[in-house]
Amino acid sequence: MSLRSRPVGILILVLVVGSIFGALVSQLIGLVLPQGVIRDFFVRGFQPQFGPLSVDLGVIGFTLGFTLKLTVASVLGIMLAVHIFRWY
Repeated sequence: MSLRSRPVGILILVLVVGSIFGALVSQLIGLVLPQGVIRDFFVRGFQPQFGPLSVDLGVIGFTLGFTLKLTVASVLGIMLAVHIFRWY
């Protein structure tokens, strides 16, 4: 079954679950491995962010922000989730 015949919402859910799984694996690797190059390779990542943007309207105020942390393990988790999604 191809990816096109599946709902987009399910694909987004699979991507989120895969990234959470990858982040958990990255955290576990950080706890298990000693300091070194291999640990840094799996734990450190690229972290783009937007914000914080604060808006104060007098009566109500809010702050918006977004941060995404991409590590090798999280990318592998996303790839694994998409692979499983594609075949099942």
